[in-house]
Amino acid sequence: MDWIGSATIVGFAVMLPMGLTYGSEGVPWSSSRVVALIVSGAATLFLFLLNEAKFARHPVMPLRIFATRSNLAALVVCFCHGFTYISAAWFLPLYCQSVALASPLRAGTLLLPSALSQAVLYLASGVAIWKTGSYLWVTWIGMACMTLGMGLFIDFSWHFSTAKVVTYQLVAGLGIGFVFEAPLVALQAGVSHRDVASATAAFGFLRNLATSMSIVLGGVVFQAAMERQKQELLAGLGSTDAAIFGREAAASIMLLHELDGPALQIAQQAFAQALRETWMLYTVSSAIGLAASFFIDAKELSTDRIEAAVGLELQRVPRSAAGG
Repeated sequence: MDWIGSATIVGFAVMLPMGLTYGSEGVPWSSSRVVALIVSGAATLFLFLLNEAKFARHPVMPLRIFATRSNLAALVVCFCHGFTYISAAWFLPLYCQSVALASPLRAGTLLLPSALSQAVLYLASGVAIWKTGSYLWVTWIGMACMTLGMGLFIDFSWHFSTAKVVTYQLVAGLGIGFVFEAPLVALQAGVSHRDVASATAAFGFLRNLATSMSIVLGGVVFQAAMERQKQELLAGLGSTDAAIFGREAAASIMLLHELDGPALQIAQQAFAQALRETWMLYTVSSAIGLAASFFIDAKELSTDRIEAAVGLELQRVPRSAAGG
């Protein structure tokens, strides 16, 4: 394995989200810490791509798996799916605890429709692909339902409705569960046999990167939306509570239990509005994934078993023989 490629991609995966996290937690975006981390993350990504393309004998993530439109579309779907689906597990409990004043236990219980629907549809998608030999319609239906579900989340207001929370989760969960495996099958069908393992690893890395960046960027959008409501919070809560909810709202949920009357209503409306803008972000990301899914090519899935020869020695081809 190429240690330079491993080091640079890990550096990118650590530094960029860390810089975004600092920026979302109140450190000025122009501060040297935030700028250095974001720029260093971008630089390590560039070095990774340069190394993989020009110097690595055994690339960590061979760039040829990104060379076709279909493979690239499958990876975009993977990234958008990972970026979107994790939001329900992170921001729905925040909605339930802030608007419904639910306890952490009840907020977790209210996530059961999403978890159960995802599990059932995850299994159903695998069976459907196995029975029909097609992954395209599974991807299209899943991404469409996930986009619809995220769009429905925008309808959540400070008037809490258990029926809405359950119903909208079922719609989103259906889509989320359907898309866990279909784009991976599409990617594996679009690469040579020797690249299946690398493509699978790249797929998993992109999904993990997407989920980590999702929480950070979602938090940035949420916190910025709370900051924009500072005047309303100041008028309704006073300077002390308004400053807390404006600066670190997600960490101050329990303070809502100390409010009542109009002050509580103002705070709940602020949380609901900030979360509405967060759901807009995830609806857009899901819609991008849906659009990308239409660029995935249909390929016949083979049922033949192939015995693969593995090992680095077998993959060492002289550069002259490989065209380089």
